[in-house]
Amino acid sequence: MRLSLCLLMVILAICCYENDAAACPELTLASSNYLLIPEELFRLYLLKFGAPAEASEAMVEAKKCTDQISLKHRLLIKGVVAEIIKACGV
Repeated sequence: MRLSLCLLMVILAICCYENDAAACPELTLASSNYLLIPEELFRLYLLKFGAPAEASEAMVEAKKCTDQISLKHRLLIKGVVAEIIKACGV
């Protein structure tokens, strides 16, 4: 549960640090993918960003922890993230 709280805090900070801030659509997609798609597909998704292998692998390792959260709870987290993004005026 602590990891999901950290994820929400980071997304909130990125989306709403200013009143007129807007999250890029890719951030919205990335947070959904992080929460919902399987690890193998997530690895492929990360390739499009061209990040160093160490950074991508660290993200996949963090996702392994998130994947231990039940799907029901991950869907709830996704809903909260969507509400945060909506509140930011995106």
